[in-house]
Amino acid sequence: MAEDAASSSRRRMESIRRHLLPRPPLVLSLNPLSAAGAEPSPVIIGGMVLDIHAKPSVPPHPGTTVPGMVKYIGGGVARNIAECMAKLGTQPLMISVVGNDMAGDFLLKYWRSGGLCTDGSWCYNPSSIKCI
Repeated sequence: MAEDAASSSRRRMESIRRHLLPRPPLVLSLNPLSAAGAEPSPVIIGGMVLDIHAKPSVPPHPGTTVPGMVKYIGGGVARNIAECMAKLGTQPLMISVVGNDMAGDFLLKYWRSGGLCTDGSWCYNPSSIKCI
């Protein structure tokens, strides 16, 4: 009987010890299916959006058309980070969703013009998405 109690106590203490003591660090290794000798590249997941900057050339008046200038600029935090990483010499893989519309085309063409991979980008049909 005393032997069963001691065994039960040891099992409980071992269980507590496993939960409280730090575990050894995981050893990460390269994917064996990846190309041998290939340099690792960063993967960025996030937004790739089109920022529209409109600047009137004259003070606007309610109810009138106002001439001005409109600029389209690639935006989105993840896209900005990926672009900066590319300028620093890496080949990032950007994973994002863009619309199958003018904005999406603009973003993907700009991305490709910089020699960057668009394999991680997915185009969706904008008519199924509600915009505010």
